[in-house]
Order: sequence, then C-alpha cells, then structure tokens
Amino acid sequence: MVSTIGVRATVSSASVSVTIEVARDTFNRPGQVFNLGHAPFSPSSVSAGSSTALRLEPVFTCTNPRGPSGGFNEISARITLNTSAGTFTLQTTNRHRTSFPIYFPGLR
Repeated sequence: MVSTIGVRATVSSASVSVTIEVARDTFNRPGQVFNLGHAPFSPSSVSAGSSTALRLEPVFTCTNPRGPSGGFNEISARITLNTSAGTFTLQTTNRHRTSFPIYFPGLR
C-alpha cells in the first residue's frame, strides 16, 4: 500500500470475497462467489510518501463434505480496503489452489 496523500493514511477495515475460477471433482462450480467478510489486517496505517506490504488474514470455512481424492478448487480474491484516503478495491491476479481431500492429523 502506498500513501500518495500528504498525510498518514489509515486503514479502518478490510473485507475479502473469493470467486471459484476452476472446480474439479468438488461440490463447487466456477463463478460462485463467497463473501468472507471482514479480515484482520496489519499495519493499520502508512506514513505519507512511504509504502508497505499489507497483510490480510481472511478466514475461509469449508462446509462441503469430503470429496474424492484429486479434486480441487482454484480461487481468486477481491479485497476492499476502507481508508482515510478513500475506498480501494483490489483484484488478485494469481489464483490459490486448494486440493482435496485436505488432510489434518487426527481428523477422520
């Protein structure tokens, strides 16, 4: 994030939505959009004329039953930042792939 205004820019909130771009052997379909709501973020401000990386930690909870091995979803994300300099919307260019089944030790 870059502050192009003459004062410190403050981020008041961040929200994320994800879109299923590719789905193979899952219960999802391309084009589905999931609003993840508000995401914790840091830092909450940027000094005038400086730049920084903004870290977001959205929570995505899958409620689908376990699918067959080899299935996956590829998602893109849309991030909305509300700041003292206005509202900004960012679209990811890289996709995130989640492969199934997801294995967690102790989960059966």
